Amino acid sequence: TSQDQPTVLVTIFDMNPDGWAAVQDTDIETVAENMLAFFRAFHLLHANNKVAVIVTHPHTARLLYTPQMRSNNPNSTTKDSLDMDAIDFDLHKLLVEFSKEMAGITSETKKTTSLMSSALAIAACYCNRMTLPESSGPTTPKVQPRVLVISPSVDFSGQYVSLMNCFFSFEKNGILVDALVLADQDSPMLQRACDLTSGAYLRF
Repeated sequence: TSQDQPTVLVTIFDMNPDGWAAVQDTDIETVAENMLAFFRAFHLLHANNKVAVIVTHPHTARLLYTPQMRSNNPNSTTKDSLDMDAIDFDLHKLLVEFSKEMAGITSETKKTTSLMSSALAIAACYCNRMTLPESSGPTTPKVQPRVLVISPSVDFSGQYVSLMNCFFSFEKNGILVDALVLADQDSPMLQRACDLTSGAYLRF
């Protein structure tokens, strides 16, 4: 049944420094720690649940972590997909390294909007890959992808066309998009994504 079907949660974490600077009552470090705690609880819901993490920033969007990357990484602390302490450690290390890399980038033109459309396109490709028959072995249950966006940003109007293409792709493939917006106003584009795909939208 669908209730017994494992889920791969593709999480897009927006690390836009300008966006986080405007957030009141919390900061990116606290939200990142809460996200890792949420992943731990999510893995307990089903033995075969998986998490993938995509990070987005005004300079880039990147597939930062997947279970496949972890199992193939010789520097990973363990290959056990259910060792949440090790997964927390690896993810925290990757997030810190990405943050330091982005802080070291210098550009003549200041970029203030995260590349959300690129991140969602990466998510769409990864979701499609995870639903292909060859993505799992014969004894591995079929997974249902779901996308979660965590962002302090609200205005992605400059990426309207590419974002809508991503939203329609998720809708066509029955992939829900959820969004947690940490801002003092709503994000119309992320609201649209949740509405089109029947996902959950929350502004905090």
